[in-house]
Amino acid sequence: MLRTVSTRLSCISCGGGISLLRKPVCLPHWTPTTTNFESPEQRRGKSYYASDLEGPPELYTDFEKSYAEWKWVERMIPPKTVPLRPATPGKVFPSGWTVPNPPKNCSYYIPRNKNHMVPVYTLTWDRGQIRETRIKFVEGNIWALERDVGKFLKSIFPYRIISTYTQECARFVGIKGDHTEQVKEWLIKRGF
Repeated sequence: MLRTVSTRLSCISCGGGISLLRKPVCLPHWTPTTTNFESPEQRRGKSYYASDLEGPPELYTDFEKSYAEWKWVERMIPPKTVPLRPATPGKVFPSGWTVPNPPKNCSYYIPRNKNHMVPVYTLTWDRGQIRETRIKFVEGNIWALERDVGKFLKSIFPYRIISTYTQECARFVGIKGDHTEQVKEWLIKRGF
């Protein structure tokens, strides 16, 4: 049974209760957590390691093992690897994603990342004041890729200074400035 005292609701039997949604709710009575049902004064000196590991079985709910619903659980588990890409090279999907079809006579190769995307990234420093575009995972003649990217960007931006550099050991080409979208489109048109 609940009663109202000023703006707080309290239970007549235990004195507890609260209303968060403007509805009277009685809080459950305190139940001891140990199996020997000691008073709080008797438990005060005990350590965590001296406490009981389990309570009596009637305190726990029943369960049963069922493998009938396992097919629904398997759908929620993510795959360990990304599914293979379609086998038709050059096919364009409605989302705009293109299956790679690299040119045969090119001296370098840029594989897609594990999500089948072109590995071109933008890096920022100094709170976004300095930006750099990087083409990662380059295989083959990395200097030929740097030269070709420089020519392509110079054709788009004829009055800008295009600064590029290579890191042969790290297998990437760096370009000063944010040219990520232009470089991605250029690599996709070339078949990478």
